Amino acid sequence: MSYKNIMLALDFDDNTEAVLKKAEEVATAFPDAKLNIIHVNMDFEDYDFGILDINLDDYEKKELHASVDEMKKQIQNMQVAVDKYLVCCGVVENEIRYSIKEHNVDLLLMGHHKTNAFTQIFSEAAALVRNMPCDLLLLKI
Repeated sequence: MSYKNIMLALDFDDNTEAVLKKAEEVATAFPDAKLNIIHVNMDFEDYDFGILDINLDDYEKKELHASVDEMKKQIQNMQVAVDKYLVCCGVVENEIRYSIKEHNVDLLLMGHHKTNAFTQIFSEAAALVRNMPCDLLLLKI
């Protein structure tokens, strides 16, 4: 199978470097494919925390800018070209699924590591697998 549009869903955690390295290996195997990277910040408006003395719009803008800076820092040493860098805010499953359709992605890459049963039940990956509009490759880390 030949992929044309690959998307890497990236979460900025301790495993980011390992995920990027494996994603590079996959992207190299499909030299004609475009590689896009997406990071989704949680949208706090979807959650009820009671009364908060915080301006969510300002907070989300700061978070988006911080995420863009972090993405630039994390991917600066990649050896493959990245076509698009996507940073959005919302529900992870919804934003990734929307971006897959919007950018005609045919392969989604996600990092996956061993977790306990509780974490697996509420994992973002589990929700995406159930409703994935394209092929999915979980990168074991």
